[in-house]
Amino acid sequence: MNQDSISFDLGCNFDYKLFDFVDEYDKKHAITSFFGKLKFDGLPGGRTASIIPDFTLDQLADYVKECKKRDITFNYLINPLSMDQNEIDPVVGKQIRDFIHQMYDLGIRAFTLNSPILIKYVKREFKDVFVTLGLYAYPTTIQHIEYWRNWGVDEITLDHGFNRKFDLLRKVLTQYKDTDLHLRVIANNLCLRECPFRLAHGCFVGHSDPELFSMDYSLVNCAYKKVTHPAAILTAEFIRPEDVHYYRELAEETGNKHFSIKLIDRTRTTDFLERVVKGYMSESYDGNLLDIVNWPQAKTIATRPDQSKEGLQADAGAPAASAPMGAGGPPMGMP
Repeated sequence: MNQDSISFDLGCNFDYKLFDFVDEYDKKHAITSFFGKLKFDGLPGGRTASIIPDFTLDQLADYVKECKKRDITFNYLINPLSMDQNEIDPVVGKQIRDFIHQMYDLGIRAFTLNSPILIKYVKREFKDVFVTLGLYAYPTTIQHIEYWRNWGVDEITLDHGFNRKFDLLRKVLTQYKDTDLHLRVIANNLCLRECPFRLAHGCFVGHSDPELFSMDYSLVNCAYKKVTHPAAILTAEFIRPEDVHYYRELAEETGNKHFSIKLIDRTRTTDFLERVVKGYMSESYDGNLLDIVNWPQAKTIATRPDQSKEGLQADAGAPAASAPMGAGGPPMGMP
């Protein structure tokens, strides 16, 4: 049971070692949720598909069971910027709905969605499913939040712009403290401050093919901007491990008991995720900050898009290897 006043959600690469170091570093049991998705589910998401760790349905079912044993919710992602209106296509729409039912039958009771159509469907069809609104919906104002709350979502991933605007964040937490609406911020993204390219980037990754190599122009452009203008790194709206206490204090000050921090990234190696968990649970990190934020490093990507299946580790416990930096890498700001 969570003994902290805030909770944390962790990106999942399907390595069973995640459970070990969560047990080791999370003494307050504050990590209450893992999130991820299958590489070959036929659905778009918030990452370039070619670098998502490969996992079968049977392996996913076993992993979800292990999460349940440990009182960790597994949140399945169907969170692209757009689904090209496939939700209402007579054939593809039924396939999408059938897949959601299949995930439900596996024991999944939480989904991250951005499609208003799918949100309405899931909330109508399943009375015990928790729906998170992903970052791609870009809720930037209280009015946006209210629209989505009335639409039926249970949790809203706030735009990065909230991270360092404490007066605004305080107002939002106060506004919804007596409701069942959950609110969360993302800690270790390194997006450009108020990035003007985020819609184009989200559109690109939502249309990527899991079997094809993708050159992520937006990612390369973003990294180039930061390398040539280092101030862009400092002004990015990330949250340092040492600053987590400010968000906890804000939740306690406002009396909001449904506030969480999201830790990414599900496409990263287990070593990367261990550094993230250790740093944010201890609220201290003495190493290079770029080693725990969503910065494109080949050594931290879990699966190479050009790697043969023979090169992958057969056991579900260890995604390995890496993707070429800037090529098919994860977007710098999507859940």
